[in-house]
Amino acid sequence: QNLNALPEGMFFEGWDHDRWRLQREFHLDHFYQMSGDAVQRIDAAPTLEYTRPLGVTRLTMRGQVRETAYAIQGDPDQTGAALDSTQHREASMVSVGLTSQLFKYYPGFATHTLEPRIEYAHNAATDQSLLPNYDATQRYFAFSNLFGDSLYSGLDRISVGHRVGYALTTRLLDHGSGDPFLQSMEWAVGQRWAPEGSQEYQQGYD
Repeated sequence: QNLNALPEGMFFEGWDHDRWRLQREFHLDHFYQMSGDAVQRIDAAPTLEYTRPLGVTRLTMRGQVRETAYAIQGDPDQTGAALDSTQHREASMVSVGLTSQLFKYYPGFATHTLEPRIEYAHNAATDQSLLPNYDATQRYFAFSNLFGDSLYSGLDRISVGHRVGYALTTRLLDHGSGDPFLQSMEWAVGQRWAPEGSQEYQQGYD
């Protein structure tokens, strides 16, 4: 049985200047199992983001480096070979995206929007096969994670490969008619494409 115990902490901080934004993320976690093994994990991930308007679109570029280190006591993978060790992983991510919002105003009724979005991302990481896995599970493909940096929840695993996501969202924004139906009208459709060799993003599909 996996248990999560103190010390556990997270730290987020952002810095903005003109079109640049620097975000700093830091995690400190302690995991142990009833079998007696324990793992301390330190994760640091600064992200640099640049945005600028391009006509009716907005360009966003992001770059991230991530260092994750583990101090391992015992045998988290239950292999029968209890051995104290340290492991670490280096990872990086770059992405380029374009978004836009086109709208048509209907006086006294609503505003209709069309919001296209496309993003290319590439993730790379060193070998993760020797790292313990306490909190990472692969998410099923859904619109909510179409543009996610990683397909995994948690930090113990990171998606590796290329992918392109694209989507179109349309909304009707009410202008005081009081109609609850208009206040919640939104449709969205999206797709993710990954080249051959990026199996995690394909999730078993060509």
